[in-house]
Amino acid sequence: MGSSAQDWQGTPDFPIFINLRGVEVLVIGAGGVAVRRIGALLDFGARVRVVAPELSAGMERCLGREGLIWEKRRYRSRDMDGVALAVAASNDRKVNRRAGLDARKRGVPVSVADRRDECSFFFPALIRSGRLTAGLVSRRGDHALVRRAAAKMRDELEKFDAGHPFGDEGERAGPGAGAAGRQCHPGPLPGH
Repeated sequence: MGSSAQDWQGTPDFPIFINLRGVEVLVIGAGGVAVRRIGALLDFGARVRVVAPELSAGMERCLGREGLIWEKRRYRSRDMDGVALAVAASNDRKVNRRAGLDARKRGVPVSVADRRDECSFFFPALIRSGRLTAGLVSRRGDHALVRRAAAKMRDELEKFDAGHPFGDEGERAGPGAGAAGRQCHPGPLPGH
């Protein structure tokens, strides 16, 4: 799953959905971007290990979540051992770069929040409503475009769901409902 600066300009990326239930994911950093990623990963059942020397206000809301471990320290290369997926979202460019290199060396898919060309996968905008899940990314990393499109898609999915009854009402508020991962909440989402 290699990537180079020229890959994303030509061939589009293949969207893929994977089962994260019980999968160990490493997140480096605890700022705003990391907290959104952590919330989404937990919503989809991942076991998330966060390595960050400081605890942000947003990260404090995550601490009660099942499946979350926070290690208060700086990132070390060996943190990448045994993980299935990694997100480098610290506020330190050197740390993110090193984490990306360490992940690729071990064959671990990695999203490097501050450098698209160092990613082997892209963390999508998540759109959930009822039994439907969509992930949205831009071929050129245009976050504003993705944000606008995701908002419209959420509205459309909600309209679609309103006209289609569900056998199990719990499915209407499953993992990642609405704007998945926007904030860390203290426990699993309703119906999960």
